Amino acid sequence: MKKKYIGILLFFALLISSCSKDSSVTEFKPPVFQGIAYIQGSGDHIVALNLNDGDVGRIIHGKKSVTFNLSQDRTRLYIFSKDGYVKSITLATGQQSEWKRITESICDSAAGTDGNIWLIDRSMSLMVSYNPLNGEILKKISVDKGVCSITFSPDGETVYLVNNDSNSVSLLSAKNDYKLMDRIQNAGNSIHRAKLAPYGPDLWVAEGNEFKDGKPYGVGYAKTEAIPGGINVLNLTTKKVEDFILVGGNSMDLQFSTDGKYAFVVSSQLPEYDEATLSVIDVSTRRVIKHYSLCKRCHVWKGIELPNNKAFVFKVQIDPSGNKFGAAVKPE
Repeated sequence: MKKKYIGILLFFALLISSCSKDSSVTEFKPPVFQGIAYIQGSGDHIVALNLNDGDVGRIIHGKKSVTFNLSQDRTRLYIFSKDGYVKSITLATGQQSEWKRITESICDSAAGTDGNIWLIDRSMSLMVSYNPLNGEILKKISVDKGVCSITFSPDGETVYLVNNDSNSVSLLSAKNDYKLMDRIQNAGNSIHRAKLAPYGPDLWVAEGNEFKDGKPYGVGYAKTEAIPGGINVLNLTTKKVEDFILVGGNSMDLQFSTDGKYAFVVSSQLPEYDEATLSVIDVSTRRVIKHYSLCKRCHVWKGIELPNNKAFVFKVQIDPSGNKFGAAVKPE
């Protein structure tokens, strides 16, 4: 009987050994990314994240903001404050302009194909065309109450507006004086910013999941059984959400890589309220393959306490060609 047990043990030992040496089993290693990600955090600063080594710094601009834009030549940031001001920051030197009032309030911004930046003034229900070179307002277009996110198709002909109140998406025709072409209802529970997918007729919508049907639902809001946020994949042909990619926390904004292979998503209150992350999604598999820490790695060891112990981020812009911080970024 003892020989029998010894034989069984030897069999399993050989089986385990052969499995561990199986060349067909490969260890997953997330790809190494290059570039600098800029993320608007809570309050008056932007987080700068080196995608290669995870190093972080900050750019303090001095006003409460939820949106900004990287210039076309990637040399400057245009910061838009919640109370309607703009300032520019030169990344290489750190030089900052004075704040200038351009509208009543600003809750989102997106670069148009004409080089201008379109802003959303939620308080006045307007989308506003701003020329960053001369500081002039070129055009104002009325939008539905509740709109607080704007993005464009690559050719600039279609404008996608996310309505955070009704959780709907409106499509406007830029070549037809921004007339309404379509409105898609039921795009999510608590949706924020969106980007057109690089592969076809899908809109990837940041789903915060903070509320559902007007009641607390997600992380940081529901007291029990909180549902994490992610990305709603909205099919623009069927006009339905056909997939959900779980990220965690409250997903707020995203940007696709220039080759269309990856999506970079910023989320608040992940995993335990006092952290915010930039997460990378493989577009083909729709799986999260990497997380970058944006807050705790700096705040904890410095003894900095977050307001109410909660970390919030709002918008992400990525310079894929960057490999080091300019003078505008102060090390944490």
